[in-house]
Amino acid sequence: MSMSILLGSICGELTSPLRFIGIFITAFKIIIPLIIIVLGIFDLGRAAISSKPDEIKDKAVGLLWRLVGGVVIFFLPSIILAFMGLVAGFAEEKGNSDIEFDTCRTCLLNPSQCSS
Repeated sequence: MSMSILLGSICGELTSPLRFIGIFITAFKIIIPLIIIVLGIFDLGRAAISSKPDEIKDKAVGLLWRLVGGVVIFFLPSIILAFMGLVAGFAEEKGNSDIEFDTCRTCLLNPSQCSS
């Protein structure tokens, strides 16, 4: 049995756990960047109150890196979605139409549209 057929059948059979993981991913991609950005703004505010120019500059650079990290975390599921789309497209070209990567992709990244 090939690995792609095994993964495809797993995707079709495990929609409920995949949907739960999808809900977790959705919450993760929204809450974590917000927490990172709020903590960065809080640190920058504390540095501004202390009136030390070097500390303000360091905290501003830190906030910039936190913003970049928040954006990366937010778009990481979309990058995974694109990769899974490539895998599904490759499987269809090879004639493995019974592979259900679309089910995995939908349940993980759009849990409200996952049919249990």
